[in-house]
Amino acid sequence: MSKRPYLNPKQQTVSGRPGGGFFGSLSKQLGEESVPVSMDVSQALSIWRGALVASVRADTPDLTARQMAILLVIYRDQAPATVRGLAQTLNLQKPAVTRALDRLCQLGLVRRKIDEHDRRNVLIQRTVTGSVFLNEFAQLIIQAGQGSRARTGGTG
Repeated sequence: MSKRPYLNPKQQTVSGRPGGGFFGSLSKQLGEESVPVSMDVSQALSIWRGALVASVRADTPDLTARQMAILLVIYRDQAPATVRGLAQTLNLQKPAVTRALDRLCQLGLVRRKIDEHDRRNVLIQRTVTGSVFLNEFAQLIIQAGQGSRARTGGTG
């Protein structure tokens, strides 16, 4: 399992290694090496702000934090996603996950499919539109990070 970024409250830094899955393949597509990430809280928030502002300016779908979290779990985790599994992973009630999925399906970012092995389960599938959306959002984060490094003169 890949090491996920975490916030260390004592050092006030965010650190970790890019994982596999969608973002690991994105790093390979961009020709980037898997390198440790280390930054202070201000830098992390500056990058997040830059990416969100660029997203709003680019007129991409406007997702809530909950919808984005669900989308990222679906695309980052290897196991097939279910409403039950998403609710458990994100510590949410199933109706909240269902409402978020309704919007993500409406935007074409994911698709629901009845599990052929257990018709009581509904699997949540990735779509090309969702992959493109996350790829473009990841590009915005990368650009915001590069802009942040350029402003601060830092390298990481």
